[in-house]
Amino acid sequence: MKILTIDCETNGLNPLAKDIIGFSIKYDNEPALYYSIDDLLKFKEELESPNIIKVAWNLKFEYQKLKQYGIEIKPPYFDAQIAFWLLQKGVFKKNKKLNKWNRNANRRLTKREQKVFQGKEGEAGNS
Repeated sequence: MKILTIDCETNGLNPLAKDIIGFSIKYDNEPALYYSIDDLLKFKEELESPNIIKVAWNLKFEYQKLKQYGIEIKPPYFDAQIAFWLLQKGVFKKNKKLNKWNRNANRRLTKREQKVFQGKEGEAGNS
């Protein structure tokens, strides 16, 4: 399934009172491109498509803002801000091993660490 990432730039933080001045769109592994508000409706079909996963940071803001312009983001979609919050407040607070990996996020996990993280192998050092 194709993935589309969107980020709206507005002249303020209140999604109901401010205007979109431009937006960035990124498809899968392609580079992100910035567009002016005049191009927004060109992406309506893709943003409303059930065959494209839409991703945004704070999707609620993007959803509310785009709806004012006649675009209703339809599922499937993914809010990276919610995912980040869940990981920070949930999993990493309760699991010291994952918390350690989170602090070392600038390095790639070893194949063994990946298996442990995915639950495919016993605790590190016990197999």
